[in-house]
Amino acid sequence: MKSIRQIRIDGQTVGVVGLDEALQELADSLKGQPREAVEEVLLERLAKDNYIPSGARNAYGKALYREWQRFVGEAVQDEPEQAPSILVVGPGCAQCDALEKTVMEILSEEKLAVNVDHVRDPVAIGEMGILGVPALVVKGRVVFSGRVPLRAELKKLLLQALKDVQ
Repeated sequence: MKSIRQIRIDGQTVGVVGLDEALQELADSLKGQPREAVEEVLLERLAKDNYIPSGARNAYGKALYREWQRFVGEAVQDEPEQAPSILVVGPGCAQCDALEKTVMEILSEEKLAVNVDHVRDPVAIGEMGILGVPALVVKGRVVFSGRVPLRAELKKLLLQALKDVQ
């Protein structure tokens, strides 16, 4: 089974199937090649297992080249996130799912472009140090945990947290 690695492409986190295997497989043949050639070879190889939208091909190429640079030991500057990130934290119970839905509705109403993920893995939740679920984390800061606030309070907390990180 091929590995899946998450990388940043145009400010978004994207899972790429087989990237580690492709880098290992192509290591010798890509040495000394110009950037454009490395990008093209990686794009062609990874398109076999991944959907790469034609409009995002350049962004994928740049991101894959960054991963190649890391693989060969070159210093690489990570691509910054274009939007703040929000994590809904909880095992996927009805309250957690309702919180995620309400957060998405509020963001839509406010016309805010924000990455929203839902962390359901108990080990990952424990590693985050969050003891009460559901919880909401905005740009690495816990906004609340152990309860679901009323919609008006949630909106106020969410908008304030987003304002604080921008």
